[in-house]
Amino acid sequence: MRQLFKHCAHSVAMAAVLLALTTAETHAGRFLDDSDFEEAMSLQQTGPVTAAGPGLTKTVVSADPAATAGNGGDASDSVNDPVEELNRLAHRLNQEVRRFVLEPVSDAYVEATSAPVRTGVANVFSNLREPVWLAGHVLKGDWNAAETTAARFAINTTAGLGGVYDKAKDYGLDPRKATLDEVFCHYGIGPGAYVVLPVLGPSSVRDATGRVLTIMAQYAVLGVMLVPYRIADVTLQYIAVRDDLRSVERQALDAYAAERSVFMQLQKLSCGERLDVESRLFFQ
Repeated sequence: MRQLFKHCAHSVAMAAVLLALTTAETHAGRFLDDSDFEEAMSLQQTGPVTAAGPGLTKTVVSADPAATAGNGGDASDSVNDPVEELNRLAHRLNQEVRRFVLEPVSDAYVEATSAPVRTGVANVFSNLREPVWLAGHVLKGDWNAAETTAARFAINTTAGLGGVYDKAKDYGLDPRKATLDEVFCHYGIGPGAYVVLPVLGPSSVRDATGRVLTIMAQYAVLGVMLVPYRIADVTLQYIAVRDDLRSVERQALDAYAAERSVFMQLQKLSCGERLDVESRLFFQ
């Protein structure tokens, strides 16, 4: 069994090298982060909090629907979960997937590779996200962001050896995210009901629709290679946040309700703010 996990870990790295030659994308993001979760739960507010940093505005919101009601909001609007029973089932499934699949594969991958190799592989997957961000910026008509994203992808794919190195940052070109969910939000489409997707976790009807369309585009480019690509992508993102995720699950009395509350509060933010914060809180 241990050899099997090691084989899976090597497959993750090999998939990244192979897929560096393609231009597929998946939504960016990560699992619930411990520090972000604690801030959201403790501040009990819906107003933005700006953290100092170059070009970064970090917004934290209350994870307690009752707090929203106390500030003039409607608590009933904070939880739009008509299929909670199914969502909780998916949430439990996701916990088991992390325990019995992601944990052992992640352990084997970390054991089999060095830190520089893992950084390079993570950079490759980040580079693979650039094409869909470019499409998102074009759909929104944000040409400055589109130019930056196109330049990043060109530089990192060539000078960065397929994205192994983020050479674009040397020219002051930072990532500019724009998922299909943000495009829908930009044009005034509401998030809809809360849903929990198998493996992928917290989502909304709008977000899930964007993901389905993205996966369809990915499949048109990658075909069956989409499967190892997604497995590798999920594994790499999990490695980056698994310690924080474990801490969150230990602290929360109801992990499902906590994740749902934070996610639904984020939908109240503007499109750009929501994507920036959500991409650091939840895996997409």
